[in-house]
Amino acid sequence: MKIDFSQIETPGVIVFPDIVQKNIDWVIQKVGDVNRLRPHIKTHKTKEVNEMLLASGVTKFKAATISEAELLALSEAPDVLISMQLTGPNVGRLIQLINKYPKTTFASLCDDSSALQNYQARAELAGVNLNLYVDLNVGMNRTGIVPEKALDLIQEISNCTNIHLKGIHAYDGHIRDMNMANRQEHVAKDFVEFWTLKHALNGQFPNLEYVVGGTPSFLVHFEEKQFTCSPGTFVFTDAGYQALYPENSLEQAVYIVSRIISKPTNHTICLD
Repeated sequence: MKIDFSQIETPGVIVFPDIVQKNIDWVIQKVGDVNRLRPHIKTHKTKEVNEMLLASGVTKFKAATISEAELLALSEAPDVLISMQLTGPNVGRLIQLINKYPKTTFASLCDDSSALQNYQARAELAGVNLNLYVDLNVGMNRTGIVPEKALDLIQEISNCTNIHLKGIHAYDGHIRDMNMANRQEHVAKDFVEFWTLKHALNGQFPNLEYVVGGTPSFLVHFEEKQFTCSPGTFVFTDAGYQALYPENSLEQAVYIVSRIISKPTNHTICLD
């Protein structure tokens, strides 16, 4: 692809929409059913890519922040999951989003009883209902409740008057083995307790959505038809993620561009 850089200001980022679309199409084809896809927008953070996803039939999204969730609402995305447990003023900001953007259904995560009571108190005070997904810790040890302890929290949620349990969330960003067989084994090992919990919930909560994985583990999770997959970096991809994917799958769609502004020594350059 030949590009005339003479009129391109630097430093900056160049995005190739045709490659973004190709990556979106590849992931949708791989998952088989666009309703099983909930892309995370934390990498691209742009209205343009959000609208490309919407035009491709995607209706469910993940966002890392309140601001990202509002960006999706501006494009009237139907379903937005904020992928963290909200605390402090952010619970109030979520309620503001619900009231301001009625065309979008919002949800957030919960992994703790005290956080749940805060959600309930704020929702009751505002006269709204909040959608929650229980966040499971499947080995990354960043957020989440371990599956073995999740049943008590789920029962507590079901007893709340202003809280609706919409699903289960499990992010496994630590699973990024280079070898595909090793990655599959890693997922199988770390999801043993997850499956035990899921089987326990099937009777009482048959309609829960199970949102799992990131871009590296997508190649494992897409095979499980009961899962909604939530990769995000796939839209742009980078050298690190390309190394985790087979040839002729995802392509890098974004590049940083810069100019050399000085050569202070024979072995040194300075970029803008």
